[in-house]
Amino acid sequence: MIGGTVVVSLAVAMAATLFVLTEIRDTRNANGADLAETGCHDFDLASYERLFGQGPDDGGPGSGGDLACDWSHDDEDGGGLVIDAWTSTEAAQTYWDDEHAWWAANADDGATEVPGLGDAAFLFAQGPAGEPQKRQLMVLDGNRTIATFCWIDPAAHSTADADAYLEDLAAQAIQLTG
Repeated sequence: MIGGTVVVSLAVAMAATLFVLTEIRDTRNANGADLAETGCHDFDLASYERLFGQGPDDGGPGSGGDLACDWSHDDEDGGGLVIDAWTSTEAAQTYWDDEHAWWAANADDGATEVPGLGDAAFLFAQGPAGEPQKRQLMVLDGNRTIATFCWIDPAAHSTADADAYLEDLAAQAIQLTG
């Protein structure tokens, strides 16, 4: 009985994964810009330096998405971004709506709307105020979803500077891939 349950669970998980992967195959946005033409080296990281007091030691491909970048310094996590190009604006909207609903209900302080970025954007933090946390901005822009993130200790880093970094990266992602 347990073996059958495991097999069914794996089959359902694989089917869901294949569905999502078929929705994330078009690396071109609605204007025809190809994410494959944009690389991690194309981003200006001045806001990273303002946030952390130094530039990143390295930077390069992260994991996931059609474009993923991670930057760090002094062997500590810094920040990064993930851009997914969906097969349609409807698929991107559905994913963004699901993420927004989940984080609004489950993030420590809910999700805060951020005007002026793409079609819609929200910000949330994982970790209570005053403690080390991951801050993330999710943007919907046409058939793309853009997630920018950073890890900070609010005792050492300004949350306002962290949010400015996230917004700056998202704005650059929209510009570079738009």
